[in-house]
Amino acid sequence: MAPRHEVVTSKEVVLSLSQVKFASQPLDVYRVKITAAQGGDELPFSLWIESKRSKMAWECEVTCFDDHKPLTAGYALPSSVVLSALKSALTSSSKRQTEASEHFEVKLKSSARNQLALILGIQAFVGLRAEYTFDMLPRAKEPMDALREQVCSVEETIEELKVETKKMTREADELIPKPETLSAVAPDTTRSGSAIRWTDQQQMPTDFGAFNEDSSAVTVQRSGLYQIQVSGPCHTSNCLLAVAVNGETWTVISPIKQDHERQGKYRLNMSHIVQLKAGSTVKLSITATSPCGHSKCTPDACRKAKMGKDAELQVKLLGLFGEENGSTDDSDSN
Repeated sequence: MAPRHEVVTSKEVVLSLSQVKFASQPLDVYRVKITAAQGGDELPFSLWIESKRSKMAWECEVTCFDDHKPLTAGYALPSSVVLSALKSALTSSSKRQTEASEHFEVKLKSSARNQLALILGIQAFVGLRAEYTFDMLPRAKEPMDALREQVCSVEETIEELKVETKKMTREADELIPKPETLSAVAPDTTRSGSAIRWTDQQQMPTDFGAFNEDSSAVTVQRSGLYQIQVSGPCHTSNCLLAVAVNGETWTVISPIKQDHERQGKYRLNMSHIVQLKAGSTVKLSITATSPCGHSKCTPDACRKAKMGKDAELQVKLLGLFGEENGSTDDSDSN
């Protein structure tokens, strides 16, 4: 026989449901709560049920599952298995989960003197069905019950609003078209005076544009508003990122020093929004401040200024417009 456990006062809620429905009570919805010994899901535990329609509540203290199975039953399942099945069956009967389980079921039946019987059925394995009946005794009303009922209703309303808000947000996000995005990576180091070669082209939308033969420039096929983002490591503070549109330098970006873990390292980050006409070509190159101050460098070329491996490029098409509106005016930058 399974051991009995003394009822303890130190408990925590291990399951709390506010929308449980039973087939035998189609017009009612129940709140269900299971509180077990603090720190685990083992015996003893309390099972509490409240009708939202009548506001009546019932409770059952469980110290040994053998007390709740038929007297002639020859099975003895581990208490953790039975408690887990009870929680799963109740959850399946709530709005959290609409699909019934083929391994367990739970029923609620009325009995004499306003009592209820909660019946748990477990299909342990082929040929063995275990059943446990929990006699739910009416719980006397307490002075704080009315206030607790109001608090529960408010909390449930808040949770329902959260779920509805998430659903509406998700649906709204699905309606908003995602911008077409070109993504590429420059796997090799780029030295000062050279264009960055974006040879690892990870995403190229249809009709977006095309890279030139050596992957150092991209030409857009449609007039529109574009966001150009670049990020990559560099080795010195005088390393610069130059952006050219149709062969003319449009902007030059200085590096940012990183102040975490990688001491003395720098990074080139750029995010600009620009209007481009169809056929415009964008090229990104590495340059350096002059003179650089390094003793081994010539006045017009810095040997130490270079962008490291795996620099990343993203070009996003934010919106289309007629070619007559196209220009290369900077609209925003970071």
